Amino acid sequence: MVNYTVKKLDQFTLHKGHQTAMITFKKGKYTREQIRNIVEDYNNTVYEKGFKGYLMTSLKYPDKYRGGKPTKIGEPIN
Repeated sequence: MVNYTVKKLDQFTLHKGHQTAMITFKKGKYTREQIRNIVEDYNNTVYEKGFKGYLMTSLKYPDKYRGGKPTKIGEPIN
């Protein structure tokens, strides 16, 4: 089981009127497949709870963040 925290970002919205949350996972070394599985599990969990919206995975590299394409909650991760 992977530990993570969820923080609502009051001052940041991608589109006017939509809420944004940041999900931070415990630091560690993860393979690409592990990251995909973690995000897919989270996606399924929030979908089952009735959340609507999009997920986007971003990874912190030494020089910048790099992100994937947004995925609609409940659909396979891009």
